[in-house]
Amino acid sequence: MDVIYVGDKTSPVKVAEWNNPPAGFHNQDLAVYCDWGGAVDFREECSLFLFGADPYPEMVEGSSGTFYKGTQIFYVPRGFESWLPNQNDDQQNSSREIIRWGGYTPEPDTTCGGSIFNHDHVYFVHPVTKQRLLIASYWGAGLRIVDVSEPPVVADPLGISWPPEVGRWLGCPSADEGWYGPDGGGHANMTPEEWLDADQGNDNIHYAIPYDHLVCNGISEYVPPAEWPSECGSGPEDAAYGVNWRHYTIIAPEYGSNSVHTGFIWTIDTTDPTRPFLVSKWRLPGEGTLANGSKHPQHYIPGGYIFSPHNGDTGINGHVYWTHYHAGSWVTDHGRIWEEIEWENGVPEPDRGFQAIEKLAPTHTVGYYLPAGPYWIEDPTTTLEYDMADCWASCMIPFDWGLQYDPRGFVMISEMVSGIYVVQFDEDYDPRYNYPALWTIEDDD
Repeated sequence: MDVIYVGDKTSPVKVAEWNNPPAGFHNQDLAVYCDWGGAVDFREECSLFLFGADPYPEMVEGSSGTFYKGTQIFYVPRGFESWLPNQNDDQQNSSREIIRWGGYTPEPDTTCGGSIFNHDHVYFVHPVTKQRLLIASYWGAGLRIVDVSEPPVVADPLGISWPPEVGRWLGCPSADEGWYGPDGGGHANMTPEEWLDADQGNDNIHYAIPYDHLVCNGISEYVPPAEWPSECGSGPEDAAYGVNWRHYTIIAPEYGSNSVHTGFIWTIDTTDPTRPFLVSKWRLPGEGTLANGSKHPQHYIPGGYIFSPHNGDTGINGHVYWTHYHAGSWVTDHGRIWEEIEWENGVPEPDRGFQAIEKLAPTHTVGYYLPAGPYWIEDPTTTLEYDMADCWASCMIPFDWGLQYDPRGFVMISEMVSGIYVVQFDEDYDPRYNYPALWTIEDDD
């Protein structure tokens, strides 16, 4: 893990590093804490913390023999102030110390026997509780919500007590009683075998993305109050209608190959991060045709093609974006889930969670974008003159694997074969980000 100082965008400087054998980190995030009591240097007004997702938490670190956890948290002493490039080149590029400050891995008895492969996590501030949280994807161990609000003043490198888990979601009960027990609302009444069956679209939770705002009946707080539906009242604090303002976290699996199922995108209600529950799920629409001509209820995916979800992002007012490899990038609408749930007793009962739901709400498909593929070449290796040129399924045919929502009404899509695509979607334009262009076509000419 490298920390690069980019105060001068034309001269980036490496200022800190952490080596993490054998696997390194698959994903990382950061946060700044000001007025933290554990700063090493009294001049440090704000402190930098790094969050690394180690895919192999069950492995020891290199030859050290030390077991470290999958979610690893680091403190970089003196943070920004020591990185100002006022030294010579050698001094600027000398790495500064990074200290392991905490760690987290799911307890084995809460995983239904699933893998604790830590693939990704996202840092955010919960809009209701104001906690600083990590939303972590732990493969068979599902969604994990970890509280990183208050770093201890003394390092806890083995993660004995920090950071604590405050919530989780798996399809199966992961405790004997309470919210995660058989009668609790924090699962989907699956058996462990059902939850860990990728052929049913389950298991392998690879990525999770939380909303940074609340949603109510197709709108968010960013919409002018005069346009709010009556069900939203005066906002989240409304005594009668405040319950209709919900916070969601979207989670999805990844399958390197799966001819039976493309995988569900799950919508988890995380309005109370200590009591998450399932409210909706979605898969790629349509069905498949097998080689013998018979129909298959999911897309039939012959060897070499992947339609699995991979990475996603949230827009405003309930929109979600997700890449699906060879199936392109899809937009779904989760904004009216709360209004479209069929409750057992006819009224919302979030305190009962999934057990109070007669029928999950639908997630609505908005649209998709699939980049155009190259012209077919009979002998690509000879024609293009490079190795692997005949790798059509994963190297030549469009392969969307990452994206990012831009509040100016764009989606930036990373397509492995041909590069970056900027897709315009005016419906998700956020007026708070009405930045004027810094250039014009005439000036450019």
